[in-house]
Amino acid sequence: MATMLRSVILAENVLLKNGTKILGSITPSWQPQKQQRRNLNVHEHISYTLLRDAGIQVPKFGVAKTKQEAKKIAEELATKDIVLKAQVLAGGRGKGHFKNGLKGGVRMVYSPEEAEDISGQMLGQYLVTKQTGEKGRICNLVMVAERKFPRKEFYFAIMMERAFAGPVIIASSQGGVNIEEVAAENPDAILYEPIDISKGLSKEQAETVAVKVGLSSQKEKTGQMLLKMYDLFCKKDALLIEINPYAEDAGETYFSLDAKFRFDDNAAFRQKELFALRDWTQEDEKEVAAAKFDLNYIALDGNIGCLVNGAGLAMATMDIISLHGGSPANFLDVGGGATAQAVKEAFKIITADPKVHAILVNIFGGIMRCDVIAEGIIAAAKELSLKMPIVCRLQGTNVDDAKVLIASSGLKILPVDNLDEAARLAVKLSNIVSLARDAKLDINFEIPFDAGVMHSHSNDVHKERESDGAYSPRDHSHFSDSGEHHNEFDHEVILGSHKEAEEYDHLSPEEAKRRLRILLKKMDLNDDQQVDKKELKTWILRSFKMLSEEEANERLEDADEDNNGLVTWQEYLSDAYGMDNEENLSIGDENDQLIRDDKEMWKAADINNDGVLDSKEWNAFSHPEEHPSMLPIILEQTLREKDKDGDRFISFQEFVGDRAEEHDKDWLQVEKDKFDSDLDKDGDGKLSSNEILSWVVPSNEEIAEEEVQHLFASSDDDHDELLSFDEVLEHHDTFVGSEATDYAMLDDSKSDNDKVAALKEAVNAHKKYSVEAVNGFGVDRHLLGLKLEAIENLLPVPDLYKDPSFTRSTHMRLSTSQGKVKCSDLRLRDKKELTKQLDELKTELTSLRVAKVTGGAPSKLSKIRVVRKAIARVYIVMHQKQKENLRKLYKNKKYKPLDLRPKKTRAIRRALTKHEQRIKTPKELHKRSIYPQRKVRGLTPVVTLDPCPHFSVEKYHFPVDAVPSTARNVCECGTRRAGNFSQYKACVLKQHHLHFRNKNSELVTLTYGALVAQMIKDLDNTEDVSKQLERLGYNMGVRLIEDFLAKTGTGRCLDLKDTADKIQSAFRMYLGVQPNVANWSAAGDEFSFILDTNPLTDLVELPDELKNLKYCNIICGVIRGALEMVQLEVQSWIVQDQLKGDQNTEVRVKFIRRLEDAMPAGED
Repeated sequence: MATMLRSVILAENVLLKNGTKILGSITPSWQPQKQQRRNLNVHEHISYTLLRDAGIQVPKFGVAKTKQEAKKIAEELATKDIVLKAQVLAGGRGKGHFKNGLKGGVRMVYSPEEAEDISGQMLGQYLVTKQTGEKGRICNLVMVAERKFPRKEFYFAIMMERAFAGPVIIASSQGGVNIEEVAAENPDAILYEPIDISKGLSKEQAETVAVKVGLSSQKEKTGQMLLKMYDLFCKKDALLIEINPYAEDAGETYFSLDAKFRFDDNAAFRQKELFALRDWTQEDEKEVAAAKFDLNYIALDGNIGCLVNGAGLAMATMDIISLHGGSPANFLDVGGGATAQAVKEAFKIITADPKVHAILVNIFGGIMRCDVIAEGIIAAAKELSLKMPIVCRLQGTNVDDAKVLIASSGLKILPVDNLDEAARLAVKLSNIVSLARDAKLDINFEIPFDAGVMHSHSNDVHKERESDGAYSPRDHSHFSDSGEHHNEFDHEVILGSHKEAEEYDHLSPEEAKRRLRILLKKMDLNDDQQVDKKELKTWILRSFKMLSEEEANERLEDADEDNNGLVTWQEYLSDAYGMDNEENLSIGDENDQLIRDDKEMWKAADINNDGVLDSKEWNAFSHPEEHPSMLPIILEQTLREKDKDGDRFISFQEFVGDRAEEHDKDWLQVEKDKFDSDLDKDGDGKLSSNEILSWVVPSNEEIAEEEVQHLFASSDDDHDELLSFDEVLEHHDTFVGSEATDYAMLDDSKSDNDKVAALKEAVNAHKKYSVEAVNGFGVDRHLLGLKLEAIENLLPVPDLYKDPSFTRSTHMRLSTSQGKVKCSDLRLRDKKELTKQLDELKTELTSLRVAKVTGGAPSKLSKIRVVRKAIARVYIVMHQKQKENLRKLYKNKKYKPLDLRPKKTRAIRRALTKHEQRIKTPKELHKRSIYPQRKVRGLTPVVTLDPCPHFSVEKYHFPVDAVPSTARNVCECGTRRAGNFSQYKACVLKQHHLHFRNKNSELVTLTYGALVAQMIKDLDNTEDVSKQLERLGYNMGVRLIEDFLAKTGTGRCLDLKDTADKIQSAFRMYLGVQPNVANWSAAGDEFSFILDTNPLTDLVELPDELKNLKYCNIICGVIRGALEMVQLEVQSWIVQDQLKGDQNTEVRVKFIRRLEDAMPAGED
């Protein structure tokens, strides 16, 4: 063979694999390059060009850089069927979306003007697919090609495959789909044909492949195509050439409709012209940056960054990380000649990945010097202010010098000599960071000892129990465990209102100072223009009371379903636990016991014993720790939970309880010290009633005192133990906040993307800490509201249905009758689990010598509350238009939305099947017609059968023969009732059949609607859904034609008009409607079916974002498939659609040609 692949010397021995000769072994004649590189991928238009130049037929196409060029190319194609393909190096383009809101990177257009419009929306925009991630890839080119309508689709590929020690042809008769899915579901459908490099691909071998995939009638043409494909594969040093699909159109011409090439980077010196086509804008930015410093970087999906020298050691490092349960975030080989600058750049690339939680450096110095690596690590840590743990394992050249450099740098780098121990430690650290982030704890491993502390803010407005049983103090989120201060608490204790704190957060500094001066005058009880500690403490205690009342009133609004200002026990049970009653509670279950404790607390709060709680009683129920009358109940519940021996005291063993089994001795010692020094005041080794209350009930007096000390320390600049008005105003952001706020959703100047980002943060914050959603629709209300807002105002917001932040929540309880999100209390069990994890986290951090751990308390319910209100105001309120649409959809219908759930659908299906299987006798039909219809389980009839328009069955309730003479008038159908009722009974039976035909149509409508909804969910792109609906209809038509011919006994049609009449009768038979045949063309080859009523659309209303969906395309497919079975090729499409506001539904049919009788391909 003239062309040698990869310049290899072939060995003579040949092995057998699956009965086919394959290459046995090869001996490389070249020296391996210094580093393994990724292979070149090219755009689809380049693939088309290569195939066309090689003599393989492709559709006519052109490439446009501007929308004007796209229009010109579309005009030159001289066809109405055009496809636009965004040139982006990523799979899944058709199901992707652009960040400007355009759906699909592959679009069908029908005019040059539409091509200009759509391409203008593609060019310069980022396309997001499953393979690109959220960032997407930019589209700089659009390929404009003629659209082909494939009748049959095949798959062909040639690739280098190690399993066959050389190139192999992969072929399948199932083209046009993901070949990986075919391989997984039906591996026998894929053919593998190895190629002997020493001989090349022979004509006989190529034709054999064609026959095996069902192309017997085209084996010569297909064989020639494969020979050209293999020749191209060798000449271009390809690793892969894939044609999917290789399709036959209506003219029996075969085309390559899509192609994918991959080339060997090691052949770049031979294929300079080809490699000059590399599109660097499509490469990963981090990989491009790495290539500039001769670093080999490949991004992965894990969370442990790796920096290693040598590809083999890098792969071994990744393996051992996986062995210890971790997941590498990247493959990064610094090579043997890396400089300190290159190492620093490598750290920049690793830390640019937000998924990275820890870094493992593994260097075995041969050519590479360990001290160079150490210098790079130190430089990177100082310049980048790294806040994540670094585990460093260095061995080899100059390793002692490297250790000295790290030790003298003053950095918290964890040196480990053993690779196994290094990997284990890296995995452990990454798990800690992951746990902290999941718990909403902002954790930073501060490597420099003198690094500053980063502030974050959080505050929990709901009173919850800690892991040891104590109630959370009001300032529990004021300071973190590391001593970090949270300003939100300061703002609220000064203002006495969460809502006002929110409002102040959005004020300018000048307005905030003006309002604060008014508050200072109220604090200053003696009017001396300054505030002392006593005045400030009095004000803070007043604010605590106001905050409690505000929080309680807010929760009362959520629980008060009938909005009468009172909360019943049933309303609270439904709001907090999603239960209608407490009959099924079982002794011993933790949640059930929690409900019983709440019931006990409820009765204690109900002072007047009227069974309901007003606002004052509700406040006591919501904040029992702040009401003296509720303290006995708190004491009894605490004793019931902790006092195991019943002596009304709590010993240390009872204090720690089951937690002792989950922790080590160090933790027990810490808890013992806390018990002895802080709780056991009299030192008798157990807690009395007063000591228990001191433990579980926080003291607002002490909290207020601590807050006073904090505010004075922050603002008393002259240290005179007094705060002048000027001092307070100078530090106004400490007291009431400033315009620097995270709540971008309330700021109209913020962009839509900023608002969406704020919403994401809110959703992520509350996802884990609220109770289960019970709305039953499968879409959370916050997402629904956002989508409605976007649709209403045509906002260019991202496609949130694909955003992982907006997957259906399993933890948020929603109100289905109100336009706002309701966040219920954090469950005690969740809080215990979270606190347990945080206790473990502290222990781990202590053992790992972490310098600082910054961040707030784990719960962020205050932020949830703030942004929740913002969501309600900005996004969630459903527009009146949407409500009217819903009313219109279900007007006069007894079908409920929940009737479309699977169990209802199965019930409907069973009822329908049972009806179809058994033919009723006339007597049974007559009986069912006369008496009111019984409800079928799972199906509520839309109407009750009325056998005659002038005869009300529900009014009389007796058989026809007993109808009073006053009712025996002439029926609207012309049947006289008096005297002889036989004709009238025939009318009843006729009406009965019409009734069940209508009911069957409704059932078909519901089933078809559920099918389309599922397809929209699976495919996303409406063009793909429309195409699949047409294909589904085609398959149905192929089968229905046999049933139709068998039932009607229809012979061969004489002309197209006769065919139209037969299709008209088929509409009547299968859908219960009779369309009009109209609008014949002059040539007599086109006509239309016009339906005044379309049963497929009776219960359907298309949202605005689905207006491009061809909902009734299944009808077009049925017509095409049925006629093709009787040797007629037609085109069918929807001209008018009632779903889109047209008066009628019009289906256009065009005769193409008469098909000849032929055997299916491959069966001759």
